[in-house]
Amino acid sequence: MPDEKDSNNKLYPLVSSDFRLLGGICRSRQEAHIHLGGRQQQPRAHPDGYAFFKSKILPKAQRNVKGGPEPTWDYLGTWLKVARKHHIDVYATMMTLCFGNTTFRKGVVYEDPRWDGKTQVMMRGNSPDSLVDIRDVEEVDAAMLNPTLPEVQDFVVSYIREIVENYPGLKGICLDYCRWWDGQYGMSDSTLNRFARYIGQPVPDRNDIIRRNGSMGPLYAQWIEFRAMAVTRLVGRVRQAVKAVNPKLQFHLWSGTDWEIRYAVGQNWASPRFVPQGPMYTPTYSKTSFAPLLDALIIGAYSEYAWTEEYPGTIWWAVEACMNRYPAYVMDACPVIGSIQAYTDYACKKGRGLTDACAWCLKGSEGLMVFELGHVAERNEWQQIREGLRKDALKDK
Repeated sequence: MPDEKDSNNKLYPLVSSDFRLLGGICRSRQEAHIHLGGRQQQPRAHPDGYAFFKSKILPKAQRNVKGGPEPTWDYLGTWLKVARKHHIDVYATMMTLCFGNTTFRKGVVYEDPRWDGKTQVMMRGNSPDSLVDIRDVEEVDAAMLNPTLPEVQDFVVSYIREIVENYPGLKGICLDYCRWWDGQYGMSDSTLNRFARYIGQPVPDRNDIIRRNGSMGPLYAQWIEFRAMAVTRLVGRVRQAVKAVNPKLQFHLWSGTDWEIRYAVGQNWASPRFVPQGPMYTPTYSKTSFAPLLDALIIGAYSEYAWTEEYPGTIWWAVEACMNRYPAYVMDACPVIGSIQAYTDYACKKGRGLTDACAWCLKGSEGLMVFELGHVAERNEWQQIREGLRKDALKDK
């Protein structure tokens, strides 16, 4: 098992001194926690689905050391020990439905035949005669499983339950990529059969959902609701499983901030009291809200602009704009934590870039999540973050 000083392996971007810095910086805010990815990622961030934790359900990721693979390697357990020593809580973050590296055609959905026919499928060129499995598409972050299928939901619930059972030291679980890849996916035969049952009528033609010219077909809004409901049901099932093991565990979900486009990936983090307008929504779309199921929603304000005036006219594409806009959608249905990216070269047309982005998250939400700490350490951004945590950080701007 590796120790915390193993800084030469790129899968260990943080060393003990980084944890000491993080703990010292965050103690002024009375709480510090980190989110650790639980499954292996390859170049271009493609996860193959191998476990970075003890598992009897998922194949084990192996770290190569002198003498060959190290089969007992436990990334999650190792960093739990390191973080505990520095008084930092740990959340296990799961790329929930991602189980294959499409560039190298490697991973769980390629190697285990039980997932054939259970990944997400799109129509190429909006043609019903040209269905494409996400496993055959390189321009995606990962090959993703189909959330409408009971066997997929059972599988996701089982491996997340296993994590919380095996690691009682966790503070909580966070779901990432709990969604459709984009608005084109959800066109497999199995998905459409379930969609037909959901709406109580046959779906004879996929172009009744998305027309050949790309416009909305007569069934589009119902399909959007159906896809969102599948995601919300999965969120609810995972929450129930996590809380059954330990009711005190926190249950978080990571999502992008621009709510107006989240319908395309099936994520409705708005309050069930929020009633959206537009041809893509049914009158009952609000029932797909998963906000009440969360102990916290982490919204990614991933912009190179900290201040709205740096990008005049933007609705979401600045950290300040995101923090000011999301409350109209969430309507206090759940706590919200603002998230920013540490690898961005902020425009700094006004103010101090990363420092002000941190400050805006703390002013406009319940907390701050910096993505990700490996970049913070590599770019030596500790002092910028420290300044952003000051309670008066925005007063002189």
